[in-house]
Amino acid sequence: MLIIKISALGDAVMASSMISAIRSKHPDAHITWFCGEEIFDLVKLFKGIDNILTVDNKLLSGGILNKIKFVFKCWKILLGKKFDLCVTGHSDFRYRLLSLSARCKICRRFGGRFGPLPGRYHGTEYVRLAIGHDHSIENPYPAAEINVLPSSLSKGMVLLLPGGARNIMRNDNLRGWPVEHYAALAEKLISKAIPVGLIGGKDDLWVEDKFKLLPVISFIGKTSVRELLELIAGASAVVAHDSGPMHMTYALNTPLAAIFGPVMPQTRLPAEIIGNVIYSDIPCSPCYDGRNYADCRDNICMRSIPVCEIVKKLEEITK
Repeated sequence: MLIIKISALGDAVMASSMISAIRSKHPDAHITWFCGEEIFDLVKLFKGIDNILTVDNKLLSGGILNKIKFVFKCWKILLGKKFDLCVTGHSDFRYRLLSLSARCKICRRFGGRFGPLPGRYHGTEYVRLAIGHDHSIENPYPAAEINVLPSSLSKGMVLLLPGGARNIMRNDNLRGWPVEHYAALAEKLISKAIPVGLIGGKDDLWVEDKFKLLPVISFIGKTSVRELLELIAGASAVVAHDSGPMHMTYALNTPLAAIFGPVMPQTRLPAEIIGNVIYSDIPCSPCYDGRNYADCRDNICMRSIPVCEIVKKLEEITK
């Protein structure tokens, strides 16, 4: 089987449910995942993958010539390789071009009878695609097991993600809970003698200034993907908005307080942890159609979620 899922850490976690589904039905299947370099360090830690093929997906953020180069690179990598099944886990029809040089008996792609259908958890939609199921999945398959050990550095900590909400294609700032709210949450937790850590990538270093008067430990920009996963696995809980680390958290079975506003949480989280969501259910939310957000300048759906609600949720999930 060939899985084509190129980018986005969070999407890769949701797509990893395909591994569980295929292994349950075909234990001896040989699974190859074709991904971009952006998510390679995560995908290589998924249990159940036999082979990984990678391509430099930075070209996707460039102009038309770069995108053409990207397609030719993909064709070169897959040229002549044989697969019984090829699953392309992208809604954009242009990704269908990537597998043309491979020799695949069956090809399935998002679109038509294979969703992703509005309002359904994307992990389940990936599974439907992988097993060729037209309708809902009665027994949801979990995200793939991730091969990391908990870090002692984050033991007893609540980790906060005050940045994030971006990938190689776009910056989704509207998904984020305000940094000032995260800082106020950190202050509240510290007053309760709960240690706080900050996580994020190098692009998130700007948020540290908001925490400079607080005794937090910042791991922002200091971790590899593996080290970030280890920190999350060792933490007592994680507070995050819709982002890659949010998806990593539930995949690692670490308690998660997930903050949602413009995006429908049911599409991003498995049903068993929807109760962990803090969601601003206002008339204009959700406003994300899978590609674009409404023209919103004040991000009221996220700004209106108070710190006290997050504290309450943390108390519930860490009992």
